[in-house]
Amino acid sequence: MAIQTFVDGQVLTAAQMTTLQGNSALTLISRTTPAAANTLAFDTVFSSTYSAYFITLENVLISTSGATLSVNMRYGSTTNTVAAWNGLVYGARAGNPTFVSNAVASSTTFLLSRNVGDSGVGPSGGILNINNVGAAGLKPNVISAVYNNFNAEMRNGGAGLNSTAQTWTGFILSASAGNISGTFGIYGMAST
Repeated sequence: MAIQTFVDGQVLTAAQMTTLQGNSALTLISRTTPAAANTLAFDTVFSSTYSAYFITLENVLISTSGATLSVNMRYGSTTNTVAAWNGLVYGARAGNPTFVSNAVASSTTFLLSRNVGDSGVGPSGGILNINNVGAAGLKPNVISAVYNNFNAEMRNGGAGLNSTAQTWTGFILSASAGNISGTFGIYGMAST
């Protein structure tokens, strides 16, 4: 579709607004604040409409201090159980040049953050970019950036690949201990 340009003071028609909305780079699929639980499943949020999704993690708390936060893929209401995640997670503290990295090899989940803020230190937040989902036979990958207030403002990031091909339709967040709470936004990313 041709790119339209507009001038100051121009009034847009309904057709022009529809075109602009249809050409949006991100489309909101879901924004929710689920009840706190040890695992939070987001089912049927991926479809063949998009192959890449942008996920926001807002005001995330885990009720157990220092717990880890991980992600895994789902198809239907089934969670992947194959040890197929490989990648790297890294972290650094604010004001501390020490860089910490952990290889993820043949894991059943992909680690997002080693220490997630609890109610005593404040919430965590971050973004995930999940690619290669929603259509048959794809192997998903995750790129993450998670900020937390635990342990002197640790910043965590990473990239991982799951080598299991499947029609992935959702994902699940899990805590190593305690319950996760927060608000989660899921956006489909336009491919053109």
